[in-house]
Amino acid sequence: MRFAFAVALSIGLSTAAATRAQVTWPLFGQWVNEARTAQVELYPCPGSGYGPVCGRLVRLFEPKLPDGTPTDQESIRDFRNPDPALRDRPVIGSIVLWGFKLAADGRSYEDGRAYNADEGATYRATLTPQPDGRLNLRGYIGVPLLGRTTTWVRAP
Repeated sequence: MRFAFAVALSIGLSTAAATRAQVTWPLFGQWVNEARTAQVELYPCPGSGYGPVCGRLVRLFEPKLPDGTPTDQESIRDFRNPDPALRDRPVIGSIVLWGFKLAADGRSYEDGRAYNADEGATYRATLTPQPDGRLNLRGYIGVPLLGRTTTWVRAP
């Protein structure tokens, strides 16, 4: 009886691990946002205080200064950040997604935060890998029902 229980437990844990690996694997890497204005790298960040899943801004397409003048991406600063001490930091390399944890359903990531430097606003967020290889990011205030979903694609 104990052996049968141990085997059942082992199979259950293996299935859960396989599901977790199946979902986690396609999440990490570089993604282009729906507006095709930015590229974000999703990576594991356990122990960083931001984890276990984070995203950092790695590229801007057609970057512009606050007045709309085209510029290089290294010149762009986080000028709309609500914290005045952070308004002069470069946006390239900054963490814009953090705190995502695998949901109980094993198919999505929840309890995350998404920072939108264009607005200087942080939203609660979920990430859901799609069967077609795309990624849905849902940002919201309060509850997911009061939000917006954008679809990201893998960077080439």
